[in-house]
Amino acid sequence: MSVVIETRNLNVNSGSQQILSNVSLAVAGSAINTIVGPSGSGKSTLIRTFNRLTDLYPRLRVGGEVLFHGKSVRDYNVMELRRRIGLVFQKPNPFPMSVYDNVAFGPRLHLSLKKAEIDTLVEESLRHAGLYDEMSGNLDKNALELSGGQQQRLCIARALAVQPEVLMMDEPTSSLDPIAKSKIEDLMLLLKEEYTVVLVTHDIDQANRVSDTVKLLYNGRMVEYESPEVLRMPEYEHARQFVMKLAR
Repeated sequence: MSVVIETRNLNVNSGSQQILSNVSLAVAGSAINTIVGPSGSGKSTLIRTFNRLTDLYPRLRVGGEVLFHGKSVRDYNVMELRRRIGLVFQKPNPFPMSVYDNVAFGPRLHLSLKKAEIDTLVEESLRHAGLYDEMSGNLDKNALELSGGQQQRLCIARALAVQPEVLMMDEPTSSLDPIAKSKIEDLMLLLKEEYTVVLVTHDIDQANRVSDTVKLLYNGRMVEYESPEVLRMPEYEHARQFVMKLAR
């Protein structure tokens, strides 16, 4: 597998707290790269360093290296970087506008496309997110009227519409019912055929179902990584305790 994103001795602190300590990892292309760990272990902070969302928090200090295709993320235009490395948040956050306008928002902002091209991109993005068949006759519907699972798939479609290379998903199913959760997991397995997926989750069963690689983060440190086998036979004692607790 090719390496798309790499961190080398990554450190993040907020002045009073060390959030990440010497984290080194590689994100494989065309794969689901899962990061697991207890709450407060730094998982969300870690993936936000990939597209420099940490820049939005003035108190955070980032040291070490984060590379995208072998080039420091600091050397990219930040808007272009965030277009190419998208993020879907834990809680669905659709804009208070129509389904169509939610998906078209990014292309209108970032891409020079004609109306017909945007129409095509909206349809393709909704299809990739598994939502088009449900919404094809009702694209004018206010996105806030959708179910939670539909809203999350809409947010995925919105992220895909700007044609990213990497799609990061931060606990994308934690607020969803089992049926909606299953749809998102099936979607992730399809998306990895065209995108690099980075998944943050504390759901061990989910990680076992969808992951190609697994990184276990504990108290801001990468203690085990690469094979999903770490979820079944973790080497470190505190990692083993964490996995056993979640598996109950």
